[in-house]
Amino acid sequence: MRLSLARRWRLGIAVFVVLLSFGCAAQHPEPAPGAYSLDESSTSLPAKPDKAPTLADDQFTYSNVQVAGAARLEITPRAPVIMGGYGVCFLDYNSCRWSVGVHDPLYATALYLGTGPERLLLIHADLVGLTSSDINLIRKAVAERVPVPYQNIVIASSHTHHGPDTIGLWGSIIPPTTGRNGEYIPFMRARMAAAGVQAFNARLPARLSYTVATQSELHRNEKEDVDPDAVVDDTLTLLKIEDKNGQVIATLTNWGCHPTTGRQRNHRISADWVGGFYKAMRRRAPGLAMFVNGAIGASIQPNHKWEGNPGYDAGPLAFADAMGAALADQVIGLMDHTTPISPDATLRVHSGHATATMTNSLYRFGSHVGILDLPVPKVGDSFTAPFTAATLGPIRLGTVPGEITPVFGNQIRDILGGDAQIIVGLAQEYTGYIITPEQYDDPRYSYEKMLCISPTFGEAIVDGYSKINFY
Repeated sequence: MRLSLARRWRLGIAVFVVLLSFGCAAQHPEPAPGAYSLDESSTSLPAKPDKAPTLADDQFTYSNVQVAGAARLEITPRAPVIMGGYGVCFLDYNSCRWSVGVHDPLYATALYLGTGPERLLLIHADLVGLTSSDINLIRKAVAERVPVPYQNIVIASSHTHHGPDTIGLWGSIIPPTTGRNGEYIPFMRARMAAAGVQAFNARLPARLSYTVATQSELHRNEKEDVDPDAVVDDTLTLLKIEDKNGQVIATLTNWGCHPTTGRQRNHRISADWVGGFYKAMRRRAPGLAMFVNGAIGASIQPNHKWEGNPGYDAGPLAFADAMGAALADQVIGLMDHTTPISPDATLRVHSGHATATMTNSLYRFGSHVGILDLPVPKVGDSFTAPFTAATLGPIRLGTVPGEITPVFGNQIRDILGGDAQIIVGLAQEYTGYIITPEQYDDPRYSYEKMLCISPTFGEAIVDGYSKINFY
């Protein structure tokens, strides 16, 4: 007997609660109203100018010189918050997974690249993810203050599972209560926008180089335990930016793996192994290190069997520090072996959209009751998300709006072409898992299906990239 849409909706909600509610953690009281102190003066976001900035305001607009700038600001919560990434609660909001202390800071890191009138600004945060509700406000705030087009501003997240719930999914399902902290969110947005403005203001003539390697020891596709055909992308791409004197301004590292070494038991704020990577790079490498996550969906996780894993008994985030340091070791070793990008290479930025039919009634329910901070259409209606692509000589960059399976990530890599590709995951929108239609219908991927907008969304993204002329 075919179930009605209403019955399927109620059944889906019930399954959602059962599968995710195990994530409730130790008791922690909700902070009193106003306990989180938002100091607006500390955001470093300059006031919006009376006149919108134009390309003519940039001294480098009418030259073909490559310019770059980088900046970093801390976005660590200043009081307990509900953490995102693991489980949800129901019936008891106070028993959700509240943060207790800080293991390492969370950052917003920004990198600006430009040649002549073309420019790209990438702002990356140590967060579980951001939806267009916040992303659009951040992009707007930056575009109002510096002459970078709105559509050329990329906002992405690492997907750490040990930061604040910035999506809303990890609050209470019954009664419906978002996990987002209403005082932290504006602070976070302002700091991210400020990092972007500072990166632009720090721009100076630069020379760029790159290299591509592989890293297979530190991650694995956990689905290989049940699916022998599970795919993993081991590609590690490094972009090095130096000033004219050869001093390193910044590095951009791209690789794919969930920041989930600490697992659910951890309650300390942390960027996970990305934080360990930053700590090691800060100690041992010149310039500002930036990391952007790649194709991590379905499901690329830290390799707990890695021989350098000190084990959970050494501390809930000891593995994170060791794994981040190991990745930093490899990146530092690559920094002296990069290939220069021609100073005549020019930047080109492209924008596109992917559209698919919404099939996820759980997302629709979460959006409807105010839990999920994502504008979700009705089931059966169209859902659209943006993506951004860029080229600079042999380098290609492409964003994806969620946790994309490496199957699609590799297809996008092929379409981008060039000698090196940077796949920026969880960028411009948060849509959960982006899996293939075959995975969507495979019971072994039931969890990923539950957090997938549509079985055809990944194909729509690939199709969107195929329509861009990169040459």
